[in-house]
Amino acid sequence: MPENGDSGPIGPEVQITSHAAPFFTAMWPASDMAALLDLTPRALSLLAAKGIIPKARGGIYPAAATVRAYLVYLRERANVGDTSFTAQRTRLTRSRADIAEMEHSRLLGELLPANEVLAARTAVYSAIKQRLLSIPSKCAPRLLMLRTANEAKRVLEPEIHEALEDIANATIETIAPPADTHQADVQRDGGGERGEGAQDDGPAADADDLAVE
Repeated sequence: MPENGDSGPIGPEVQITSHAAPFFTAMWPASDMAALLDLTPRALSLLAAKGIIPKARGGIYPAAATVRAYLVYLRERANVGDTSFTAQRTRLTRSRADIAEMEHSRLLGELLPANEVLAARTAVYSAIKQRLLSIPSKCAPRLLMLRTANEAKRVLEPEIHEALEDIANATIETIAPPADTHQADVQRDGGGERGEGAQDDGPAADADDLAVE
């Protein structure tokens, strides 16, 4: 009986020996290596073909080096997943910031609605067309009495310069209601069918609501 009332170990004494040294130098067949890593032999072979784990020699793998390489591969895959999530979160944050900045610019008048810009551009093109087409009818009677090209040039050139100056000094004012107003009217009317003679809204309709001074 042990002294001091100690009960002592139960059963035969067990001696623990380390097998780490043999494992680090062991060479395992593909079937055992795949079973240890919870892979199929084919998956193990594909990892070796891609250079992720050491390649087998005669169907034999270095056990320790293969396990270490496979753990590194799993760790890198986990890090890539974390990086992808972080990138998506950063992208979402940047998109929200861009939207907020655009809304701020719109409130300050620095950002114009696309339909108003299109309508103003259409009005400018229409003003240019009308002003240039007025030159022939204005100058035709005077050109009938001329005999040389230089005389015709002296008549036409001032008219062209005057037309260009009028175009440059023209003021385009948008007096069309905002697009949201039309949408609210449609919703208020219940989205019913248009009556006879109604015209579709669009760039052409917007252009008719512009005044050129």
